Amino acid sequence: SLMNGTPLDTGLVISGLFGVFLALTACAATVLLISTLAKEPTTATLFAYGLLMLLIIIHMTAQNSSTPASGLYQLSPLSHLTPLTEGRIRTADLTYFLGAIVLGLWLSGRRLASSAMRARR
Repeated sequence: SLMNGTPLDTGLVISGLFGVFLALTACAATVLLISTLAKEPTTATLFAYGLLMLLIIIHMTAQNSSTPASGLYQLSPLSHLTPLTEGRIRTADLTYFLGAIVLGLWLSGRRLASSAMRARR
């Protein structure tokens, strides 16, 4: 509906949506990994929210410091999402999100497979 009234930069909108999709998928993979590690759903939920809040706090703290390019700042998903929402697609950001997704899913699969092997014994 906005395209009817204003000239939108569709590339910027698509880049932003793609960044949000990657960030949500990486968060979902992280939450899945945490849920495979915890025995209770409540514990998994608390640890998942705690980890995501820790990453956001790291982003806010490192952003206010004099050297925002520190190693902790690079761990934050927001530091990789911001360029995508601004229309800048960098391979470092794509690698971060794809690495987080693949690592989370792979470790979750390994954990579930080892649990299944122990259950068969």
